Amino acid sequence: MHKIYSAYGMKQAERHAFERGYGYYEMMLTAGKTVASALPVTQKDRVLVVCGGGNNGGDGYVIAQQLFQKKIPVKVYQAMPPKTKETLRAQTEYQGEYESTLATGEYTAIVECLMGTGFSGEPKGESKALLQKLNEMGKQIPLYAVDIPAGLNADTGEGKHAVKAVQTFAVEGFKFGHFLGDGLDMCGKLTVLPIEIGGEAQAFLADENLLKQAFPPLKRNMHKGTHGRATLIAGSKSYTGAARLAANATASLLTGAGYAELVSVPEVIALAKTSLPELIYTNAPSWGGKIRFRKKFYAEICARSRVIAVGAGLGVSKNVYRLVRFLLQNFKGTLLIDADGLNSLAKYGVETLKTATAKVVLTPHPAEFSRLSGKPVSEILSSPYESLILFAKEYGVTCLLKGASTLISDGSATYLSATGSPAMAKGGSGDVLLGVALGMFSRESELTLPSAKLLSAACYFTGRAGELATQKETEYTATPTDTVNCLKAVIKEIT
Repeated sequence: MHKIYSAYGMKQAERHAFERGYGYYEMMLTAGKTVASALPVTQKDRVLVVCGGGNNGGDGYVIAQQLFQKKIPVKVYQAMPPKTKETLRAQTEYQGEYESTLATGEYTAIVECLMGTGFSGEPKGESKALLQKLNEMGKQIPLYAVDIPAGLNADTGEGKHAVKAVQTFAVEGFKFGHFLGDGLDMCGKLTVLPIEIGGEAQAFLADENLLKQAFPPLKRNMHKGTHGRATLIAGSKSYTGAARLAANATASLLTGAGYAELVSVPEVIALAKTSLPELIYTNAPSWGGKIRFRKKFYAEICARSRVIAVGAGLGVSKNVYRLVRFLLQNFKGTLLIDADGLNSLAKYGVETLKTATAKVVLTPHPAEFSRLSGKPVSEILSSPYESLILFAKEYGVTCLLKGASTLISDGSATYLSATGSPAMAKGGSGDVLLGVALGMFSRESELTLPSAKLLSAACYFTGRAGELATQKETEYTATPTDTVNCLKAVIKEIT
């Protein structure tokens, strides 16, 4: 899996590389030469390299010199004078010409090296005007960003006024900002270019190889009890969500569960039975169309289940909180808590998480995470990595933070899944993820993957199915049901 760095983490990695004898200017030379070799330009092109004053600008001068030596027509636009000795040296060694104005007429490609990973806040004044001008040019000719598009925060992906690139060359490793916030919209195609800096990464990118680890070849000598029972406790008369709950449970069977059981109120089960004969249906104690907590009933559920998912469509109530608390303190398997299970915990006692005997997995979106953590959504999105790992550590859980890309952490190891499509920004997509995870965790004891890694694979899997659904339909018309229908195709891709 590819490494992902924070801005500070990248600086630390560079410092440690320097202490090992890898000089800062040598890093700049290696980065510039590597990017220059990767750029899809030839001697038929006319390239404009836009350089800032920091080390990202220094990379730009090296790139320009490399293109000059390859006899590829190139000029440099100096947005500001060099601010570091390495950048000054790179500028001094550049032998080509300079451009005094920004215009597209003469050029066929732009290489942007303005700000790099040190940028934060919002561009203002001349900087904002420069980024706007580059974006105007980028609508007419390809614009390539080096390391990260100018104006994009390397940690959060905040950058509505950032440069929009057709391709971004990530030096050494990816940065969180490539995937979070506006990153996926601004970076274009992402290409990572290692330059042997090394160092400790803050996260790893979920990929197809991880998914293959989660779906090894099955033995012939096995039966339906081998993978255990995956139990979904969900739904109410007011939130029947038949299609949504069906997606959850169906996904569980498709992703590895030997048995998939739906525990719900009679109104939900009556609807689900008509389309899903493979499931086991259990009427839960209920009153007024809502699940009621009964200790003996749920003790029996705990005894026969390997993994339980609870929360979708239950409503927020003290009764739901009592149910979740009982599962936390009495279930010995893996407990996935989503939606109203999370909201009930947040309202009536999130500290209960610290009393769990179950292995706990939480699947909140930012608003749910805000309720759980007590932090405003704005604060969470301004430091998503730190917010997630601190929460996971404090409560001893594996937790994700949903978004266009999803962060996953157990407080020690952190992963990021970047698969998916805008079509998945619909109610029900999170329920499909819950169903996928439910099925995959039913096989957890047979795999060598820790919970955070397995949850990352579930996120990658669901996102990839969403991509295939979008290819078959459109970004507007693909539905969560289409995502479920494409899960089989993802399995075929990796087997």
